[in-house]
Amino acid sequence: MEYFYICQDKRYKNPPRIQNFYDQFYPNLFCPEHHDKIKDKNVVYANSRQPVEFIDLISGPVLLVSEAMYQVLLAYEDITFKMFFILNVFTGQGEVYYAVIMEKTDCLRTEKINGEKRLILKKEKIKEEKSLLKANKEEFRNGLIINMMVAESLLRRRLKGICYQRLEVE
Repeated sequence: MEYFYICQDKRYKNPPRIQNFYDQFYPNLFCPEHHDKIKDKNVVYANSRQPVEFIDLISGPVLLVSEAMYQVLLAYEDITFKMFFILNVFTGQGEVYYAVIMEKTDCLRTEKINGEKRLILKKEKIKEEKSLLKANKEEFRNGLIINMMVAESLLRRRLKGICYQRLEVE
């Protein structure tokens, strides 16, 4: 099975930038053990004087996915989500997003080969065949590891703002 690491595509110039997120939500609440301390429906604010590009995956301050991506992920795994409405206070724009709450796995490592940084999935760290994983390493926490079936589903829907990086499996 082939796997991909997906994260926010940084080429988009004006994605939602949530203001004062950690004033309301502690980062350690976004895990299966503590997610019940977060309300199911939340409102957060973006402050952009220009129209915001509501992309389908936002990597920070926590991993947020759009309604379309949420529907795809729901079809593949039993994951907990918390809803966040992002409101741009200057333009009145708003969109619904979902925070992905799932167990983190120490399954990714990086390796430099010929000056190129490669992502390698440690297959032995995955207990069972899964279609979605969340990496435990700090540098990969705001992305998801998905298998080929999920990647194809996302690509068919032409979601925007997602960067796909193929993983080597060891």
